[in-house]
Amino acid sequence: MDQNSKIRNKILKEELKGIAESLKVLTFGMSKEQFAEVLQAVSYHLEKPKGDKGEPGENGMTPERGKDYWTKKDIQVLISSVAKQVPIPKRGKDYWTKSDMDFVVNEAFKKIVVPKPYVPKKGKDFYTKAERKELIVEIVSKLNKTIESRLKTVKADTTGFVRGDGVSRITVGPTAPVAPQEGDLWVELK
Repeated sequence: MDQNSKIRNKILKEELKGIAESLKVLTFGMSKEQFAEVLQAVSYHLEKPKGDKGEPGENGMTPERGKDYWTKKDIQVLISSVAKQVPIPKRGKDYWTKSDMDFVVNEAFKKIVVPKPYVPKKGKDFYTKAERKELIVEIVSKLNKTIESRLKTVKADTTGFVRGDGVSRITVGPTAPVAPQEGDLWVELK
């Protein structure tokens, strides 16, 4: 018997065992004689008796080892050969553990320079309301002196527009001057 026939018979016997187990379940409660008859009938249909020998066929191809089939030893050699070519991953290069990642993150945080919060300075970055008022009064006072020295009186025409040589006096305060003059300018402080 050739190799293919041996394999075919082995597969057929395995299939018959599976069918027999299925039949045991299906024929539960049958007598042994009844079960033997059912099993014989199934076996007969699966292993039909051989008929007359037919015409000889063409010579088939002989399978070649390594091309058409592999032995268990061939497969082991192939697996070993491939396994030797696969590099073993190196920690820190090909992969990192959680503790490695935590270490790197902590080291990075150590190198981050956190700027100190800026504290605004009074008199440079901000002024109080009273200081702002004093500054405006000082600036207006200097402007008044400059204006008085350079400009003549300002005259209002009938349309209400100011015309003339300019503003003669600037007043800064929360209320308007009681008796404003021609050329006066009032800056309201709130």
